[in-house]
Amino acid sequence: MIGIIGAMDIEISLLTAAMSDCEEFTCCSQKFLWGRIGGCEVVVSKCGIGKVNAAMCASIMILKFGADIIINTGVAGALDRSLKQLDLVISSAFVQHDIDLSPIGIEPGLIPENGSVSIASDAELSALALSLAPSPDGAKAITGVIATGDQFIADSGRAADIAARFGAAACDMEGGAIAQVCAMSGIKLIALRCISDNADGSAGLSFDEFAPQAADKCSNMVLRLLDAIAKKDGQAI
Repeated sequence: MIGIIGAMDIEISLLTAAMSDCEEFTCCSQKFLWGRIGGCEVVVSKCGIGKVNAAMCASIMILKFGADIIINTGVAGALDRSLKQLDLVISSAFVQHDIDLSPIGIEPGLIPENGSVSIASDAELSALALSLAPSPDGAKAITGVIATGDQFIADSGRAADIAARFGAAACDMEGGAIAQVCAMSGIKLIALRCISDNADGSAGLSFDEFAPQAADKCSNMVLRLLDAIAKKDGQAI
């Protein structure tokens, strides 16, 4: 069972349109669509924006639907200044940039329950996704760290600080929370992020212009990844 999480309707609409044999469920006010995409059994949900929504959605997918792989899809802001709109970032790891217990002597970003700042993405899934990523439009595809916080980053100084502190390529508002749930549950996770803005003073306008196209590009990448997983004929991922 593969769980697919997006924060907004635009991030899952192509995926739900590709589903067959669907049933809809509601749990904790979140809707889940359970069915198939090609050869994969999937459950798809719009979690809503932010870490709490994302963590709750991932927990439900694991506990209620038995998801053993979660794919987080959607748009993100660029922290790596070589990235442009519609470039793709495939997660190598996740951090939560808004966790700060430094006044009591704990390293910024460190999650005491996990004992680390960084949570790794599933390496095999990330490598598989990268192998599928070359784009006919010439956009870049890289693996990189996703930095998560309950903030829409729209300040170049703040973006530079997060990039320098955590070595992050892109910022979002959900991936790190999903990663924490998956790490605590022993579930494989990958995030696919298409760049919608540069996390600077122009981010609001850029997001409005590029988010729909970026979301669709990311969804198409998810579809290619699902097809590749199905073609493994039941081999371990």
